[in-house]
Amino acid sequence: MYRFFAPRKKSRELICRDSGEHRKRCYTIQEGDRVFGFNDNGLSSHAEYIVISEKAAAAIIPDKISFEEAAASCEGAHYAVNFINKVNLTKGDKVLVNGATGAIGSAAVQLLKYYEADITAVCPTGHAEKVRALGAARLIDYLKEDFTKSSSRYKYVLDTVGKSSFFKCRNILESGGIYISSELGYMYQNLYLALITPLFKNGM
Repeated sequence: MYRFFAPRKKSRELICRDSGEHRKRCYTIQEGDRVFGFNDNGLSSHAEYIVISEKAAAAIIPDKISFEEAAASCEGAHYAVNFINKVNLTKGDKVLVNGATGAIGSAAVQLLKYYEADITAVCPTGHAEKVRALGAARLIDYLKEDFTKSSSRYKYVLDTVGKSSFFKCRNILESGGIYISSELGYMYQNLYLALITPLFKNGM
């Protein structure tokens, strides 16, 4: 019974998401390194310390970045990765990111740039310089233009703020294109659409 509840001797203590001082050596992370990471297994949001696998998502905090900044950077990137790993992204794919200045959206733009996607970002003009620096090739100011009425077509539309819908965006999707939202949508429609739309070879 003790073995079931007690950590094994091979476990490594590592501060996750809230960030902190690393207590023991963990592969390339050395004792005393400032580390940060993310763990969404279980509910431990009020814990000061948690123990996670030494193979979990954790890294050394870059110089000039505080513990608070490092911890705050994790969640948006976590969800952005989970947007992108749901699709078969290839070089040159046209992707529209709605909410490109938010936590998820700004991380998604950077990841899409890494994968050499052709990125259109939806954001206010005032943030244009920052979003272009992250990797967006084109910008649409939602305060001046309704991106759902664009003449362009995209293989993927990533609605990282959940403010639009599949039905509004389907006209800007390529045949077989995919809409992904951070929200469940009106009347939880995204749950049902995920089940129904694959039945239609060329979309709805």
